[in-house]
Amino acid sequence: MSAHEPRGLERVFPGRELFRGEGLRGWCWSALGSLSLCGLLIVLGFLADLLITRGETIVPAAELPVLQSFPAVQLPRDVASPQVSLPDTGVLPTLLRWSREPSSGFGRWLYGTLPPLRRNSTALTFLVALGTGLAFLWSLCASRARQHWNRAGLEVAASLRREVHRQAQRLGPGDLDGAVGERAMHLFTRDVDTVREGVVTSLGLRGRDVLRLVLVLGCLLWIEPVLTIVCVVPLLACWWLAQGQIQRSRQLERMTQLEGERDLRILAEGLSKTRLVRGYGLENLEQLHFQKSLDRYQRSQEGVLEQSAWSRRGVRILIALTAGFVALYLGARVLLPPHATPLAWALVVLAGFWIAWRPLQELAAGRVSLEPAGQAADRIQAFLATIPDVGQAVGARFVQPLRRLLTVEQVTYTPTPSAPPLLQDLSLKIPAGRKVAVVSTDRREAEAVASLLPRFIDPQQGRVLIDDSDLAWGTLDSVRAESILVSGDDPCISGSIRENLLGDSPGVTLETITTAAKKTHAHEFIQGLPQGYETIVGEQGVMLDPVQSFQLGLTRALVRNPALLIIDEPNLPLDDTLRTQFDDAYRALSEGRTVLFLPRRMSTLRRCDEIAFLHKGRLAAIGPRDRLSQVSPLYRHWEYLHFNEFRHEFELESE
Repeated sequence: MSAHEPRGLERVFPGRELFRGEGLRGWCWSALGSLSLCGLLIVLGFLADLLITRGETIVPAAELPVLQSFPAVQLPRDVASPQVSLPDTGVLPTLLRWSREPSSGFGRWLYGTLPPLRRNSTALTFLVALGTGLAFLWSLCASRARQHWNRAGLEVAASLRREVHRQAQRLGPGDLDGAVGERAMHLFTRDVDTVREGVVTSLGLRGRDVLRLVLVLGCLLWIEPVLTIVCVVPLLACWWLAQGQIQRSRQLERMTQLEGERDLRILAEGLSKTRLVRGYGLENLEQLHFQKSLDRYQRSQEGVLEQSAWSRRGVRILIALTAGFVALYLGARVLLPPHATPLAWALVVLAGFWIAWRPLQELAAGRVSLEPAGQAADRIQAFLATIPDVGQAVGARFVQPLRRLLTVEQVTYTPTPSAPPLLQDLSLKIPAGRKVAVVSTDRREAEAVASLLPRFIDPQQGRVLIDDSDLAWGTLDSVRAESILVSGDDPCISGSIRENLLGDSPGVTLETITTAAKKTHAHEFIQGLPQGYETIVGEQGVMLDPVQSFQLGLTRALVRNPALLIIDEPNLPLDDTLRTQFDDAYRALSEGRTVLFLPRRMSTLRRCDEIAFLHKGRLAAIGPRDRLSQVSPLYRHWEYLHFNEFRHEFELESE
């Protein structure tokens, strides 16, 4: 089956993995289960033969020497009739029939070694007990094989999730519109689960269905080789022709369905022409055209139904003819001389064909059932093969903290090749130690500037410099250690408050963390948590509200003491207490460093030394707020749209 599997699934889980680890363990259990099923078929044959013959052995007098080779068989001394009947001999009639086969020695050994097989009552009990045990073993093996294959699927899913998580960490920082995050979430949850189910299905097809089909057919060939060969050929031909007819019928139905949908759309167009029809008195003409289209649609649908009906009839006739031939041949083997096949073993052959039918159907449908998993695997592989836009250059140097000037020099940034540029030939200079608000008519432009500084994104043209160092040639660790972005949308990491604040920073004590939390007013709500700084937060613990998460982010940034801090304010309603706390936290954060704000509040704008106003990716104006309000009509309009207290009333009236 691996040759027909989708390429994506084969790359994620190659066929050789069937014979490794959990796949191999599942295959071993599946092989044992299939052997148990074959043994159960043979036991059922012995049991049915025992019930039909009642354990009575009838042989011609000339063949009595054959019975002498079976131990514990008591032969009559004087034989006057041409046939000899021996009652209550257990499974001897079945073994006697096989006495001319190459395996006859094993039958004689079995009859001599197991005394319960020599009497009807004990043979019945033994066979029923053995059959029950084999059925239980088969069920147990199937369950254990499925368990190991599920584990193999979980291992593949865990490996893919690790890779998707790692790749999302590489691509996520430059995800300004959230598309990468949504894509990664879909891959991480739905597509990985689809691949896991496909791996389990693939293992079942190759490790269970193929093996069972081969072993069951081999068992039938050993029991009744001629009968099996003569019946298998027409059955396989019937199955192949029926499958082809069914697929052609489904393709025809799909094509006709598409044509029907097109005709329905044409019919539905009249629903949007009512004003034209009624206004110009075209009711009769419209009704005439509508009725013609409706009759054509009805005829096409009736034709499809008729073709489908004939296709189903053809399949049923083919199945009936094949079943009739098999039944006729099987009956002839049982009833007509030389009675080559006992009824019991003919029934076993039929049972074997019935058992082989399900894996044959599963194998036929395997390619279709694995298509969703292959497509999901292709999407995952395409995501994993995506090269991040930001990487560390060979020979990158350590970037010193900002001391004099932050320069954005003729920067152009386009999120995707098909999208318009967010930043276009942008130049901006910010002296160290200043508080600057970066605002724009399209907020994504300000967010792009904020993402450039810690190198979450790289410009296609231009460069960003800290003093005289080009960030593109700096190590990512040194750049991001001294340029920290705090966003109102940043969630907390699953773990304790202390772990969230400490991170990977060596040498940071709890006292340092507490001091920073007091400056950002996070200490108050932390003290109110059940275990204080050891409280687990996130998906596995206490869920913080957006304000608390933002305060935690400010504290985390303050602990790391960067030279350049970018604060993307959350868009949240704040009471007077929170406003005061935020303003006080900003004062503490602004001491001794350069701070860029992406403001959501007027008080934040007023706090800044300068405002850099962007429009259509370029710097439209820069300067103190009071001056921009006087000289820049565009900035004045932007401020009105965002902060004027009457703006919502005009918006409601316009609606």
